[in-house]
Amino acid sequence: MTPTTPVDVKDERAPAARRRFPLLLRAFEPAPAAETILQDPEEISAQYRAWQRRVLFSTIVGYSAFYFVRKNLSVAMPGLQTDLGISKGDLGLFLTLHGVLYGVSKFANGFLGDRTNARVFMAAGLVLSAIANVFFGLSSAVVTLGLIWMLNGWVQGMGFPPCARLMAHWFSPKELATKFSIWNTSHSIGASLVVVLCGYLATIDWRLCFYVPAGIAVVCAVFLLATLPDTPPSVGLPEVEGTEHAPDSAGLFSPVLLRQVFTNPYIWLMSMASFCLYTIRSVVLDWGPTFLTEMKHMELSDAGWLVGAFEISGVVGMLLSGWLTDRVFGGRGARLCVFSMALAGVSVLLFWKLPTHSMLINGALLCLTGFFIYGPQALVGILVANLATKRLAATAIGFSSLFSYASTLVSGYGLGNLVDARGWNAGFAGMLGFCAASSLFFLLCWRARPHGYDTC
Repeated sequence: MTPTTPVDVKDERAPAARRRFPLLLRAFEPAPAAETILQDPEEISAQYRAWQRRVLFSTIVGYSAFYFVRKNLSVAMPGLQTDLGISKGDLGLFLTLHGVLYGVSKFANGFLGDRTNARVFMAAGLVLSAIANVFFGLSSAVVTLGLIWMLNGWVQGMGFPPCARLMAHWFSPKELATKFSIWNTSHSIGASLVVVLCGYLATIDWRLCFYVPAGIAVVCAVFLLATLPDTPPSVGLPEVEGTEHAPDSAGLFSPVLLRQVFTNPYIWLMSMASFCLYTIRSVVLDWGPTFLTEMKHMELSDAGWLVGAFEISGVVGMLLSGWLTDRVFGGRGARLCVFSMALAGVSVLLFWKLPTHSMLINGALLCLTGFFIYGPQALVGILVANLATKRLAATAIGFSSLFSYASTLVSGYGLGNLVDARGWNAGFAGMLGFCAASSLFFLLCWRARPHGYDTC
């Protein structure tokens, strides 16, 4: 990271921005630039390093907490089937409606995320999700449970956009893939910890899978309010080098926004690739405890550990993919994704076809699948953010998320009914097809630029 030449970057649009925020929403307005911007290069570098470490650590903790109040349902599903008699089709519908609303919410909140205070916006989403989890745990009626989980899907969409805003504002395009990949470990950290925790809580009472994570989420929301900044100018620092010429997206539907995001063919192709790879990822996360107990005849607590291992191996895949994208592929991560998704298909095929119930072998194959899937999963957000530039990073990621979480139409309701009718063999055959399609979409992005700053 190298900051720009020290200049007075106080945001002259701040008064207008404040006027656009109603009084009751004033807490969400972007933090104004500090009265004095630092001038000493050594002090600037030291302050940047300290703030970047804080931003990275705090957002990893905060976004991991969002998974505690989202992916807890997958472990509770066997208990919901047994205790309340809910079918796989109904549970799949929960997952689908939640996922679709989550994707729409990330898209809508992407616009807001580029224009609001990241610290307050992220903490508010986490608290609202915790409240939804408490009410879910208190409920028993199928319709009520479905409506609450849909509401949770919407407020969950408040988690990623502020992170995208922070990462794009605090790190230069040349290092964004590496740093964003480190941040993306929050997905795996949160998902792995919650499935292991809830694997034990579910043996006591499935409702604890919602009460305990909700308490953890509230604590983490307080932590975010205490530690996160907004943009570098808000703490007296200049803009990051390489991002000075990002377009002004103050207008919600400005021509620049339309050109940088909605008319970029590579963003569309990467979004379609994300639809395919998220289908596979969601099948493992949402149905993993179920198909491991039914196909491989494992105990639920053991299944939780294996899904957790799937996530942890994904951490390694994300970190390596980010490093390779910056250091080997010159920011053109789509090229790396072509090979990753092809190898993910091989791993899925072996897991499906090898006739073994060995926890070691099945765990190793799930880990390989996670390793190859999570690199592309992390890189899609990085690539579209860099193509759209920092002013539109959350908007672009929100757009790609529409495709990512539309995948729950397939992985949730679609898969639940397919498995009910034809068994898990049909489900895994479909997963292979999505691996191949994702690899093809990334192949069509082979010539994509590493970022969009030089086209502004």
